[in-house]
Amino acid sequence: MTSSVMFVNLRPYQLEANAVLLAARRAGLRVALLADRIPRGTVMSLVDDVELVDTFDVPAARRAAAALVQRAAVRGVVTWSDRDVRLVARIAEDHGLPGLRDSAARLVRDKHAGRRALADRPDLIPAFQLVDGEESLAGAIARIGFPAVLKPLTGSGSKGIFEVADEAGARRAWDVLRRYTTGSGDPMFAGTERRWLYEECLDGTEHSVEGLVQHGEVRLVAVTDKVTTAPHHIEVEHVQPSALGPAALASVGELTRAVVAAFGMDDCAFHLECKVDGRGRARLVEIAGRAGGGMIASHLVPLATGVDYCADIVRVATGSPMAPAGAPSGIVAGVRSAFARTAGEIDEVTGYGAALAVPGVVQVAVLLGAGDRVKLPPEDFMSQRVATVIAQAGDREELRANLVAACDHLRVRLRDPGRDETLEEVAAGWDRLQRVRAMDEARAAVLGPGFVGQHSNVTPHYVRALAERLGLGPGSRVLDAGCGTGGLSLALAAATGCEVVGVDLSPAAVEVATERAAGHPGGPRTTFVVGDLGELSGFGDEFDAVLAFGSGYWSAPETAVPRWRRVLRGSGSAVLLLTRILADRSDRDREVDLQPGLFLPHADWEGVLEKAGFTVATADRTDIDGLYFRAYLGRLREREAALRAEMGDEDGADYIGMFEQFLAYHDADLLRRWEIVATLRDVA
Repeated sequence: MTSSVMFVNLRPYQLEANAVLLAARRAGLRVALLADRIPRGTVMSLVDDVELVDTFDVPAARRAAAALVQRAAVRGVVTWSDRDVRLVARIAEDHGLPGLRDSAARLVRDKHAGRRALADRPDLIPAFQLVDGEESLAGAIARIGFPAVLKPLTGSGSKGIFEVADEAGARRAWDVLRRYTTGSGDPMFAGTERRWLYEECLDGTEHSVEGLVQHGEVRLVAVTDKVTTAPHHIEVEHVQPSALGPAALASVGELTRAVVAAFGMDDCAFHLECKVDGRGRARLVEIAGRAGGGMIASHLVPLATGVDYCADIVRVATGSPMAPAGAPSGIVAGVRSAFARTAGEIDEVTGYGAALAVPGVVQVAVLLGAGDRVKLPPEDFMSQRVATVIAQAGDREELRANLVAACDHLRVRLRDPGRDETLEEVAAGWDRLQRVRAMDEARAAVLGPGFVGQHSNVTPHYVRALAERLGLGPGSRVLDAGCGTGGLSLALAAATGCEVVGVDLSPAAVEVATERAAGHPGGPRTTFVVGDLGELSGFGDEFDAVLAFGSGYWSAPETAVPRWRRVLRGSGSAVLLLTRILADRSDRDREVDLQPGLFLPHADWEGVLEKAGFTVATADRTDIDGLYFRAYLGRLREREAALRAEMGDEDGADYIGMFEQFLAYHDADLLRRWEIVATLRDVA
């Protein structure tokens, strides 16, 4: 092997980085690496020459590339991420190499310019408008309406994406996004940090296309079905081949060819993202002038299709013919990510062995470990992904179930010696309690029409009465801190006309809440997001009330109250419902996972709220608990076999044991349910 391919940076994680280095070898080429750093775990014996340079410094990077071209017999140049697409195009043009031209690279990197290139095909794209200030934002809102998406012009990897449902939400998102693009110091936004794109939020299912174009011939290698989170569209899961029907796949193909042609893309890989609506019509979200990340190009495509996609990318970049297209493999493959759910420093990630033991799991890619820092959107959009599970199966349902099971084994402990249980463990525990049919049936039997999916005996009737006491109605905005599966949030929105944002630690609960909102009368006025009720990053002084029903145990009042005060406006109120047990925590309580915050000594919420400028009123609401615990326990025992089958014998027994303990403390007059209503004092 005498000729080389130049890679401009590698993917940041070793599994992907080494996969593309091996692909170059399979294509019969050496690797000349132009990079600002070498990813941890890179197999350096697969790299034949290196130039280290700041690749955001384009003149310096082009000079370093010229040196590599001269001494390494470079035949082509490739990047694996958005940040270097324009640099690679310029290097290719500098040296007469195959590849994306800079005119096309500009269109794929600048989302507004790309939309304008398709202005004569409005059937393929959402309605859009450039935003560069208050006036243009108001104009975009008036012309495009809601729901909409606000995002940077030159982001990547879901950085800075905000889905918005109303004018207030759009202005909040713009305010946060403005601070993020201008203040983060991320060079990805250089030159476009004060311009954003406001566009129609497309409906339908989300998909991506992995493809190649060479000498004008477009090859669709694979279509992926995607799962993302609202409101930032963080990518969670990818599955190939797509479950779309033939007509919808044909529409995806037509869209892809039209976009590639309109942008003038040639001799490159591409990663196109789209949505397919209920009529089977595909419309563009965006297109990238490089292969998909997140293990898609390196692992998912070869596992699902048998195509050596990364080797073909190298062949196209160096002017060699692509390998012949293969027949469908009949295999379903997928990747799913496990996330840290709260911000902080990682102490430990466990469960890799158990995740690898799940049937069909091929690999668990380790992305973060002890000492790594986790930040959450909108402070950071990239650092919460802890690991990625890669799996195969012969059946889509089995594959997705196995991906979820493997990710459930992965546990993240953050360094916080003051907690008996980490928030990650709490969130994982709540994840396991979602969609347990025996529990829902038992609660429904006890609460009757008052059951709306909640994990407590707080009913819509209580919430409506509370809203009336607080004067909440149309125009009010409420934060449900610890919203669970969203039933009470939706009931409040439907009954009062107020807007509700539900925040919960459990992604599984938020997923259920989002599903429940579809078609619910309160759905258009509710939004559900994953987060720590004691952090609440990304919100300003925009809420008239913060509600924490049974969720105050997971944050210290000294941490939570200042943040709640920050997000409340005017004379807003914070309302807590806290169960307090007037005893020390016993060994039996620990066995059945009754949380330490329930027991003596209790956190001084009232005192902290008073010091923070609230007027505090308390009321004893214990009267309803005893009847509920006794009735619910009886219904659980009727369904014990089903409960154990769904949760496992040990967890099912512990769950019943938990309510046995609650009832015992109530009967001994050692359990209290306190309502704390705290209203900001008028400081004018």
